[in-house]
Amino acid sequence: MPYFNWEALKNHRAQYAVIEVEDGELVNILFRKVAYDYEAELEFAKSKGFPFIEMYEELRREDNYQRHNLELLASLIEKHRYVEDVKNFFDFL
Repeated sequence: MPYFNWEALKNHRAQYAVIEVEDGELVNILFRKVAYDYEAELEFAKSKGFPFIEMYEELRREDNYQRHNLELLASLIEKHRYVEDVKNFFDFL
């Protein structure tokens, strides 16, 4: 993820591991990184109405993750009326 302090992980590529197992034993682990269009990902997220999109954009573009910024979270919750959305969801159930 781009918000880790370790320099080797500071990039916008997707990361995954391939684990090889034979007869119940670990044989090999391969770590891979794959480039992708994160701007297209952001546009998709916006088009689907993903919550807290401003925070996600900042994470992807500036490597800044503000999960613990309570003032920002509160302002976005109010701006986008997320509490009302959650209440409506539970009323729907």
